[in-house]
Amino acid sequence: MTFRLMFLLLLVWRLALPPVRAEEPITLWERAADGAAFYVAPSGNDQHPGSLEQPFRTLSRARDAVRAINQQDRQPGPIVVMLRGGTYQPDLSVVFSDRDSGSAESPIVYMAYPGERPVLSGGRAAADWQPHKGRILVAELPKQENQYYRFRTLFLNGQRQIRARHPNFDPAHPWDGGWAFIAETLPVDSATPATLRWEAGVFSGAWANPQHGELFTVPGLAWINDFMPIGVTDRQRRTITVTRTHVPPWSRLKKGNRFRVENLLEHLDQPGEWCFNPDARRLYFWPPGAGVSAGQSVTFPVLDRLIEVRSTSGKPVRHIHFQGLTFTQTLTVYPNPIAKHPGYIDCNRPNSAGYAFLMENAEHCRVQGCRFDQVGGDAIRLHGYNAYHQIVQNEIVGAGAQAICLADLDFWPYDFKPIWRGNDARFRAMSSRLPWAIGNVISDNHIHHCGLTDGFGAAIHFHGMNCRDNVISHNLIHDQPHHAMYFSMGFGRNYIEYNDVHTLCLVMADAGGVYHNRWCILPDDPVLNRHSVVRYNRIRDVYGVAPYGRQVDDPAATPSHERLEKPHFTWGIYYDNSPRRAQVYGNLTINNVWGGVFLGGGYSQPEDCLVENNIMVESNTYQFDAAVSAGAAGNRWRRNIVYYKSPTAALLRARDTNGIAECDYNVYFPASGQPLKLVGVPGESWQQWREMGFDQHSVVADPLFVDPAEGDYRLQAGSPALQLGFEQLPFDRMGPRAPAGPRP
Repeated sequence: MTFRLMFLLLLVWRLALPPVRAEEPITLWERAADGAAFYVAPSGNDQHPGSLEQPFRTLSRARDAVRAINQQDRQPGPIVVMLRGGTYQPDLSVVFSDRDSGSAESPIVYMAYPGERPVLSGGRAAADWQPHKGRILVAELPKQENQYYRFRTLFLNGQRQIRARHPNFDPAHPWDGGWAFIAETLPVDSATPATLRWEAGVFSGAWANPQHGELFTVPGLAWINDFMPIGVTDRQRRTITVTRTHVPPWSRLKKGNRFRVENLLEHLDQPGEWCFNPDARRLYFWPPGAGVSAGQSVTFPVLDRLIEVRSTSGKPVRHIHFQGLTFTQTLTVYPNPIAKHPGYIDCNRPNSAGYAFLMENAEHCRVQGCRFDQVGGDAIRLHGYNAYHQIVQNEIVGAGAQAICLADLDFWPYDFKPIWRGNDARFRAMSSRLPWAIGNVISDNHIHHCGLTDGFGAAIHFHGMNCRDNVISHNLIHDQPHHAMYFSMGFGRNYIEYNDVHTLCLVMADAGGVYHNRWCILPDDPVLNRHSVVRYNRIRDVYGVAPYGRQVDDPAATPSHERLEKPHFTWGIYYDNSPRRAQVYGNLTINNVWGGVFLGGGYSQPEDCLVENNIMVESNTYQFDAAVSAGAAGNRWRRNIVYYKSPTAALLRARDTNGIAECDYNVYFPASGQPLKLVGVPGESWQQWREMGFDQHSVVADPLFVDPAEGDYRLQAGSPALQLGFEQLPFDRMGPRAPAGPRP
């Protein structure tokens, strides 16, 4: 191939990539303390006029006041409502409908008063604590007509406490410590076992009310976790029988799966633990320190939603902004099985675990500079049709499920076929049922330690949507039980760019930092004929944990973190079930398991996908995974840099190479001097691989990073990668451009 032809082909592919945007972070609303139309304060009164001196007490009263003046003729400009510092505990979620809309010239802005921290809480205080036994206290919750209590979190002064459990929480190993393991499931030949036998010596003593407890487990192949209600127990046989089983083979209870028992009084055995007897409405708590003193607050959640921005009239809600608010202590309603399929806690769609902030049928709204702290389900759920929203500069920590989720759940997910060939009519029919997500921007958010109840949930999850040009950029995501970003069972293009994600898949397996499953295109549709673009992301330390604990001689004395294989079965960027026209460009992946990029998951028939100009560093099994099945076609791997030291790791894995149209102009460097190993190639031979027509222009050489030991992967001027057309990555642009959360 002549240099001129090579250059022209490179130019054509580069022009096919969408242009790189250079937008600056979205600026906050700046307003003087006396510049609002209305004020709200916890000490206010809804009979007041809502002035700075006489504020309203509730957000709903302020909404109604805005609605009234918004219907009047007035000069263009924002209507601003300021919330003073303190805690607000609404009786019901506050709903904003199309009657509350602003406009582009006159948005409605609900924001924190300068320098103060307003907190919207779904919690209620438990009071009148009495001694129970030792240092354990008990409080009886008030009886409520036609309601019952169902909560799995308790807070002391806003800090989450530990639900009584066995084995106990291991603070040194918060994700992989504190587990027991299933010795056997019963009946042995059952496809949906409801009974497990625990290992000898793990549990001792009797349970007075086992039906109050739950089995928290990571069942099957470690794709989900679940709370399974305990029915009956048998101490002599060492068995627990649950009242709900799992149907799918990937989530059935299996020998070796990890579990723990929660919410039984017999396991309330250390400070900071609590449990709840729902029959007697009695809450037990062993507070850390000297006890619950005056000025301390013990709270439990009762609301699963705090704010809803949604229209049922057909006219979208528009131009409402929320800034600088804190949301906390909402109720989780997980697990919430699919009504027609109660045996499914699904491993593809986001489950309904509650939503602290919900938007549905809305446009041009903004959630900015807010903090979502220990909410029970999703922090932010965009359900159904949503367009041109800005979810920016928020901190989301400790959410029970997803941090940010765009989803439609009104279809049976397994109507969505895992391969595209021969299913065009089915995909068109599925797309016609799905709502649209258009032009939404999710940027500069800091998301961490979420998925504490529903560990399946990714930090950012798109599911069941027709998509056009949504932007997920400049987010910092870390310390998650599963993926950072998950795109499942939808259509169209999203831009996933400039994100910095690390320390992922700390509970689950078979996962990736950025993961697509059954995300499709419609080739004859002018909008939905384009797949997502994954570019300029830094993806590090995607671990994965094996679904089964290894056998040991003394289970009771062996900590669970020593029995779980990790890292296990993950990739940096993972496409499952046959992507088409996906573009992976300019990413840095470091320290993953089965490779930096994988196109061939599931049914493994990717078509016309491009993996170009990426740096893949130090995965411990393969460096990149080119294993695709018969039926794959037109996929290209080129101008990538691969750098690794492990003497046992392979360069790549291949399967049916007919699906690889090109693998060339790459730089490979086994930095320990080990020979290149190519799994799936005859003799695992580099020479055989080249004789098959691949990597004819690639080189095995040091790419000359500036300082890889210190994480500096810029290329020196003499790098062989630059000579092959590799472009330097914009490392300085990866990650947030602005602080996340409320400003001081």
